[in-house]
Amino acid sequence: MSDWDAEWAAAKEAAREEIARTRLNTHEGGGAGGNSGLTVTAGAKEAAAAYLEEELKPAVTREGALVMAASVRSAARMAGWRSAAGLAHASQAWEHKLSALGEWLELEAQALRGVSQAFVHQEAQIVNDLQAIRATPINGIPD
Repeated sequence: MSDWDAEWAAAKEAAREEIARTRLNTHEGGGAGGNSGLTVTAGAKEAAAAYLEEELKPAVTREGALVMAASVRSAARMAGWRSAAGLAHASQAWEHKLSALGEWLELEAQALRGVSQAFVHQEAQIVNDLQAIRATPINGIPD
């Protein structure tokens, strides 16, 4: 067996082992009770929404304004040239895209907050349902 064949066989075996470790719905190595790192909390969604609104959106607006200002200065320098009209058209398109991006970021932040609230509500409902089951006697035998 060549070095390449041996390396390929080792890579395939490692991939098989990784697949076996990452199967869902198993107690060992992930799924129920495992720490797969895929857990998302309501707090994490709130933090992501806050980041979008408080940091990313203002940065996009600020940087977009810098581009717009440079575009306006460039168009003024090219006044009388046909390129100025093309630059004006590109600036309008840029401004439209920048506005659309800001709106999209706002909608994403709202969606994250909505999902966060839905997670909290769903968790409370599950706890309530489990408590109701626990309080129900089975065949007339109290808990």
